Amino acid sequence: MLTSISLKRISSIFLLAIFVVLLPPIRFPFLGPDWLNTNMFARALILFVFLYVLAKTLVAGEKWFLKRNYLIDIILLFFIVQSLSVVGAINGLAFLKIYEKLIFGFMVFVIAIGLTKRNRSDFFERVIWVYFLAGVVKLFLEGLLLIAPDLLTSFADMFFKSDVTLSIKANLARSRTYIDLFPEASLPIFLYYFYRKKGTKIMKGVGIVLGVLLGLASFLSNWRGRVLVYAGILVSSFAVFKKYWFKKFKPLLLGGLILVLSLFILDRNMVVSKGFSVVDRLMNKDVYEDQMTIIWRIDVFNESVKMGFSSPFGVGLRNFYDWTYIKSKAKFLSTDFELLTKEAVVDGPHNIVAQFLAETGYIGLLIFLLMLATFASRDLKTIRSKQRLWLEKVTIILAFWGFILATAFYPATSLNFYISFFLFRAMLI
Repeated sequence: MLTSISLKRISSIFLLAIFVVLLPPIRFPFLGPDWLNTNMFARALILFVFLYVLAKTLVAGEKWFLKRNYLIDIILLFFIVQSLSVVGAINGLAFLKIYEKLIFGFMVFVIAIGLTKRNRSDFFERVIWVYFLAGVVKLFLEGLLLIAPDLLTSFADMFFKSDVTLSIKANLARSRTYIDLFPEASLPIFLYYFYRKKGTKIMKGVGIVLGVLLGLASFLSNWRGRVLVYAGILVSSFAVFKKYWFKKFKPLLLGGLILVLSLFILDRNMVVSKGFSVVDRLMNKDVYEDQMTIIWRIDVFNESVKMGFSSPFGVGLRNFYDWTYIKSKAKFLSTDFELLTKEAVVDGPHNIVAQFLAETGYIGLLIFLLMLATFASRDLKTIRSKQRLWLEKVTIILAFWGFILATAFYPATSLNFYISFFLFRAMLI
């Protein structure tokens, strides 16, 4: 019977699903259709574990859930409002493509509440380890993309889902690297192993080295948003972990000096080899790549405001593309830029506030902002406290807000985002 499976095995199955979701989707079998990929496999595992939870609750009569509290209530309200946005949707298929991710995210929320409740310390450590491994794999792939782009794109052609491969190639044409839009959220995960008391010297060294390498990868990616997100998370991490400064001063100083010196050298090399660096992009030197993309974001935000106030529940999840006039401009661009522009508009506003305003209306946005304010208040109390598992909890808090910060610049539409969002909040209840 389903209920006879051990909790440890169920937890391992669940964490395997999380690990798979965090990586670029690989077709399975490798030459099979696009839809048959590792993300689909992860969904199947999550569904299996969710059915286990239902069986434990309904058949075995086991109490899986925590008692209701305001944190669970506001997440339920968020889920309901997101669901009600279907009222304004004119493209039902587009709505369902995002809604199923929301549902799987909510399944993860339910599962993680019970797993955290049963063995909090073990579950925290295992989740952090999963995100650490995924962060290392993505950092390796991005490094390969920087060093040997032809090799990585050939690999992607054979194994990756086609839309991911197209995005990698189209961004390379603009001198940008793309594997994942949320890699900087791995920074607090890497630093966890540096600050951890019972960690080995090797893991402490690995943690600080990976943190530096992530900063270099963000800089070399030529994405302004990624550099700003990395800087934001780095400053936040130092502010939160300030009590460790004195004990860890020498390695932190060395890591900081290596990072600053490397960034200076890389900036000069990129200007020579490509004609610009991310510093130039931050200074808006290029009319098209830098200035026009900001104008595009302003146009999209204005469109979002109009859509958000057209209906209390917005135009529906992933229905921004069907309502906006901006998509008509793409046909005047070159092939690579046309692809990226269409893809960008399909994903909606590249800002989570504008996205939820347009797609879930002013009611949806208000609920979302209220939820974030509630989380922020709770998280600040945790940071200022001396709770058990303080380092583990604060690591998850920083990773969560790293994801939120990244969605100020990039769309919050991936399965990775929804899974991480609900998983982290379940662990912090």
